[in-house]
Amino acid sequence: LSAGSYSTSEEEEKTIPVAVENTFHEYLEEQLGLIELTDEKEEAIAHQIIGSIDEDGYLRREPIAIIDDLMFSQNLFVSEEEVEEVFKKIQDFDPPGTAARDLRECLLIQLENKIEQQEEELPQEELETLLLARDIIRDYFDEFSKKHFQKLIRQFDIDEDSLKDAMDVILKLNPKPASGYSTSGSRS
Repeated sequence: LSAGSYSTSEEEEKTIPVAVENTFHEYLEEQLGLIELTDEKEEAIAHQIIGSIDEDGYLRREPIAIIDDLMFSQNLFVSEEEVEEVFKKIQDFDPPGTAARDLRECLLIQLENKIEQQEEELPQEELETLLLARDIIRDYFDEFSKKHFQKLIRQFDIDEDSLKDAMDVILKLNPKPASGYSTSGSRS
């Protein structure tokens, strides 16, 4: 065999598919282009928030830190209310749980999202299980995380099967919304 037989023709090279992996932040930036922001100030806040979301999909920075960043990097003065307003819009992004400040909020966002999307279609029993799961995370997260199951059973006046069903729902949620996305690439 000659050395030339190992090379590929130009035509073959063109047909080789190239995997295009979006980073989590690129995916959020794409979604940002689809929502209506009132002005350039809101857009700057949104970019700052997205840039502050960590590799798990959480926003672990306080609004005051985002306000400071915008003031120092862009000489832009914004209020905490303005940051919160944009923050709420970004929390509606896909995947559910994005920009949560902690695990409890991440799970709660996902549960609220499921309830809102499926409320009309679900059989009553499944809806009640979703609502119970939401109430456990919202009101008794410490007991849930410390596995105080008997306390939850007493608190909600439910049987073990109902608690198990709610736990199954909770355990299927994604604790890291950014998982499944490429982490490489530049963050702006």
